[in-house]
Amino acid sequence: MFCTFAGKIKIKKMEIGKEVVRWLMDVSKYVITAIVISSFLTDLGETWMIYVFGTVVSGLCFGSGLWLAKHLKNKNK
Repeated sequence: MFCTFAGKIKIKKMEIGKEVVRWLMDVSKYVITAIVISSFLTDLGETWMIYVFGTVVSGLCFGSGLWLAKHLKNKNK
């Protein structure tokens, strides 16, 4: 009985981890999309700061998502 309970917890953690990976990847895409759309629609004063900040935030989210996906894949083996 304990073995099946522990297995269910492990499966639940994997599902939550996969959702976090998807969320991080989505945030990365949304940040890039917001920067591109806002640069077309309005005249931004300090454009280089916005591009740098957006690139850093998007890169961190994307990199964290990739790292977590790799970590979950290795942990599952």
